[in-house]
Amino acid sequence: MARPVGEGKYAIINHSNNHTELAFVLELPKELGEAQKDLGIEKEASYIVTVINPKIPKREKYLPTTEDTPKYPESVLKDFNDNKNFVPLSRNLKFIDYQDAQIILIGAREGKDTLTQELRITVENERENEHSADIFTRLRIRKDQLPIKPLVEETLE
Repeated sequence: MARPVGEGKYAIINHSNNHTELAFVLELPKELGEAQKDLGIEKEASYIVTVINPKIPKREKYLPTTEDTPKYPESVLKDFNDNKNFVPLSRNLKFIDYQDAQIILIGAREGKDTLTQELRITVENERENEHSADIFTRLRIRKDQLPIKPLVEETLE
């Protein structure tokens, strides 16, 4: 069962050199715990986002796959190249709007100062707690529908 392990602010930044970064600053939990460390989640970081091309058969062992493929409409599929395994998210942000979309995150930067200086983004921290966190509203779920320990107690169990 999926469960939240962090809440915060994020930005998707398109770079002119044909790549996209997902930058974020965690607000919850206040301190990184076992859950975040086990999953490699930093307090502030950015990742280059690339999308696995659904037009290419998954013949390489290193490519992740699921039984279900994304149900992209033809208007979105046309943005995928017929001979590349990976497509930059900057080509079409709609790539991640579909269930079963497959992405790869490549670590790019760590630290709030680095995000501010290199990406020129400023994220204002809010004083979040489990009662003020809007992650449940945004995901349209109730707190009692899934375990929230990773978010408030920093453990996966």
